[in-house]
Amino acid sequence: MGLDKAGKIRLILFVIVLIWCVYWGAGFSYEISRGGGAFHGLSGSMVDTSDIDDVYIDGSDFTWGVRLLGHAANGAILIVIVLLMLLFMVLVAVATVIPVALLRIFGLKKKYVVTEEEYKLTKYIYLTAIGLSLVLSLILTRFTSIIPSILFTLTWSLVMLIYVLGTWERKKMYEMNE
Repeated sequence: MGLDKAGKIRLILFVIVLIWCVYWGAGFSYEISRGGGAFHGLSGSMVDTSDIDDVYIDGSDFTWGVRLLGHAANGAILIVIVLLMLLFMVLVAVATVIPVALLRIFGLKKKYVVTEEEYKLTKYIYLTAIGLSLVLSLILTRFTSIIPSILFTLTWSLVMLIYVLGTWERKKMYEMNE
């Protein structure tokens, strides 16, 4: 590799931050699929409306109304689960944006030179990490939480674009100065 010392340090720090991001993304995907924490109580509280039969009030059949209330309760529980998942996505974004922003601010100062080779290596490592994170999330969840796996991987990968696009900008600045 024809990287200078600063480029090697940036790549090592980039890989460390990527591991941190994969940990957050795959971890929350696993947590949601296993029904741990907040999701366990909510998913276990779903109303089985097929068990609601023969509900009579003053001789009138109100089975349909009680089933409708059961479906409404299930819908409310699902809305809460989706809102919690969105909250966890924000948590993943915040937990990953801080180290990425620090890496971008301190690792890509104007005095540092980013070569074409460093940019390509950064891009390939980034794309490989996205693929590995998605596969790891799907394996950990046993393919039961495909949407959360995709969303959490997408969340941290979009945050990592802060750094990857920064290396592209520095590379362009370096090429223009040559």
